[in-house]
Amino acid sequence: MITHTKEELEFLRKIGIDPKNLRYRWEWVDEEKALSFYREVIYPHFNKVPGIKEINKIGYRGFLNAIKKICKSYVEFVKKAGFTPNVEYKYVGLGFNSLVKYFKKMSFQTK
Repeated sequence: MITHTKEELEFLRKIGIDPKNLRYRWEWVDEEKALSFYREVIYPHFNKVPGIKEINKIGYRGFLNAIKKICKSYVEFVKKAGFTPNVEYKYVGLGFNSLVKYFKKMSFQTK
């Protein structure tokens, strides 16, 4: 049996999905619905952009897995939803040599 949160059930009914007809919990996720779910359920729950660990704690780990079909990363998804991520990854897109130079530079600055 699939279990849903109260907020999740309300959202599904609002968008016209009967939870009883789902084969798995996050089957309904597509880009438009996922962005709406984030804006209407997840963001208001925290009243801020939550971290991945916070989302996992409220039982939405599967949602994070489902949005991987939509965006490469959670940060990208948050931006697409119209919010500013609380974390920016400095190292994305850097090659190995660039990363080595970056960390060498940072180690000298901390001494």
